[in-house]
Amino acid sequence: MLNSCGSEIRGSGVCFLLAGYNRPQKLHSSCLVCFLFFFFFPLFFYCCFLFISFFCGLSMEFSHPNIFFINMLKGFLLYELTLTDFTICVLHQTVSDLEAQVHSLRKELLAAHSQRKQQLMELGLLREEERQRSAHDQQTALEWLRSEMDQVRQDLEKTHKAERELAQEKNNSRMKHLEKEYSQRLAKSAQVIAERQMSLSTVKEESRKVQQSLERKLEEAQSQRDEERRQLNIDADQTSKCTKPSASYSSHPRALSAVNETQMNDWLADFSSATCIALLRKQTVKKPVCVWTVFQERVETLQKQLHTAEKKMMSRELENQEQITHVRQECELKIKGLMPAELRQELEDTITSLKSQVNFLHKRAAVLQEELSAGNIMM
Repeated sequence: MLNSCGSEIRGSGVCFLLAGYNRPQKLHSSCLVCFLFFFFFPLFFYCCFLFISFFCGLSMEFSHPNIFFINMLKGFLLYELTLTDFTICVLHQTVSDLEAQVHSLRKELLAAHSQRKQQLMELGLLREEERQRSAHDQQTALEWLRSEMDQVRQDLEKTHKAERELAQEKNNSRMKHLEKEYSQRLAKSAQVIAERQMSLSTVKEESRKVQQSLERKLEEAQSQRDEERRQLNIDADQTSKCTKPSASYSSHPRALSAVNETQMNDWLADFSSATCIALLRKQTVKKPVCVWTVFQERVETLQKQLHTAEKKMMSRELENQEQITHVRQECELKIKGLMPAELRQELEDTITSLKSQVNFLHKRAAVLQEELSAGNIMM
């Protein structure tokens, strides 16, 4: 029974010790004190009691083992009760300390809550002030950027206007110079065209005169041919009476009669002298077949010369016409291209630079508008 009581007391002390480890750090000291009272101090006092009772003449009481054991048990129980009361007092003190600590912690928690609310209110006020300040700064920056953009736009407009006026003055001066130059070129080209036309009319007149001279020569040759033909017929009749004509000689008048009249005229035009006629008569008498060959060669030569003259005249006309056409084309191209390439390139470069500046200003305005909308969304 005593053993069970002691085990229960020790078990309660161990449970209290183990429970103390789960509490805050301030309870560890009280648990350690209880542990010492329950385990070490009882043993120490028990030994002291035995020693005192042995040396103080209590042997009569301890002569019997049961009496000694009962007395010892009484003393131990009294001591345990005293220790239990002391432990309970200590525990009550600890509980009161913990309650005071909880109360102080609760006060601190309430103070911390109130301080946190105060800080939140201050932070809200600061945030509102910061938001208003940022909105004001953003509005000021936006107005400044707008004024700067307007100033830049006005400067660009002034610069563009001055450049445009300067370019217009340059264009006017160049146009006047080009008009003067091209008027001179047109006058020169008109003079060249007039000269070409005069040369063409001269060539036509010369060709007409050559044609008239050739026609006149043909008429003269025709008359001479008729006369020579009559003379040849008379000579042929006389020779036929003197000698018998051979087959080839008798066929000669037929060959002569078969000669083309134009060929005879061309051939007789160059043989109009008396010497040539006498030579022709001798050749007709001696070699009647060679007359046809001579006539044919001379006719072919004259035809070739006539064709050559016609080709030359046509080539001259074509050359003159081609030169006139070329001069006209040059004049038309010069009239069409009055604006020079340098001036056109300068105007194109100016237009390109102005377009790039306008695009840059549009992009900048879009970025500012996006920043303003983002600031409004955050507010």
